[in-house]
Amino acid sequence: MMDLAVIICAHNPRTDYFRRVLIALQGQRLPRDRWELLLVDNASSKPLASDWDLSWHPNGRHISEPRAGLSSARQRGVRESTGGVLVFVDDDNILDPNYLSLVLDI
Repeated sequence: MMDLAVIICAHNPRTDYFRRVLIALQGQRLPRDRWELLLVDNASSKPLASDWDLSWHPNGRHISEPRAGLSSARQRGVRESTGGVLVFVDDDNILDPNYLSLVLDI
């Protein structure tokens, strides 16, 4: 079980925004072996796995949710997660490098 799970639910995200979201996650100070990254593809017109490489994260994975809607995507992320604490990140949120560490401190 991971300490924390970052769940991103996305439907056709804007490339320029989403790239910055992933770069910010790569820069998190919390060691990657303490958190997982779940990218829930919420019925995007082109599968997100074909454009967004998560291999930089040892606990990163793509999940497909064919039912459109944020509730369906979040529920899928919760079911797939092994994290003790869940952090939902929108596909246009850029987190401070200390964000995940502070979440666990709180």
